[in-house]
Amino acid sequence: MPNRIIKESICTSDSIDHLSIEAERLFYRLIVNCDDFGTLDARLPIIKSKCFPLKSPDITDNQLISWLTELETQKMIFFYENLDRPYLKMSSWERHQQIRAKRPKYPLPGDDKSNRISLDIICNQEKSNVTVIQSNPIQSNTESNPIPPIVPKGEDDVLKETKADERFKTFWSAYPKKVGKGAAEKSFKKYKPDDSLLSVMMKAICTQKDSDQWKKDGGQYIPNPATWLNQRRWEDEVSQGRKDEYLT
Repeated sequence: MPNRIIKESICTSDSIDHLSIEAERLFYRLIVNCDDFGTLDARLPIIKSKCFPLKSPDITDNQLISWLTELETQKMIFFYENLDRPYLKMSSWERHQQIRAKRPKYPLPGDDKSNRISLDIICNQEKSNVTVIQSNPIQSNTESNPIPPIVPKGEDDVLKETKADERFKTFWSAYPKKVGKGAAEKSFKKYKPDDSLLSVMMKAICTQKDSDQWKKDGGQYIPNPATWLNQRRWEDEVSQGRKDEYLT
């Protein structure tokens, strides 16, 4: 893999500035893992193993999806598929990198068989490709090999799921930036907030929405909801008299 070029202009890039620290780190690791044409296999396990070979067990799919969503939102990468296989392409790659290879390692987005897709489609494909282990219908239901009974959800479980869905709807309706709803819902449910924590989140959103930083440039500096949740931004301290200095 040839060395890649990183210019000092990244320090003043608006797109980079809008990213979380984690998403920015992923961006640099994607640069050194893409082929000479700026493309990479976009299956989540492949991205995780290539970009974080030593930290892969510590990084969840939800975290990776959240960081990729940030990069996609800032139009720093885009996704496409070719023959049902997902790939990503670094935007503006040709302006910043030298292409030495004669042939790409992966199909290019301009290929006749390539189609642009979103990250959500890739995530749904990953879920549908999970192998389901089924019992052997030929095997008899003996005492040594019993078939476990299907236990229906109790009323308490259903009630908890309903309350969790209602709490997320409350959060989503209050958060001013409506992007990456699926990733946001996964991050929200990871914390399993009760009414008390939800109240803290709502107060934090209300305070941060009123800050000059979140109002600036039509809300461009508001973090994605999944990022806000993953970074526990409801715990940020904002001085009442200096809301204009709130940093995303």
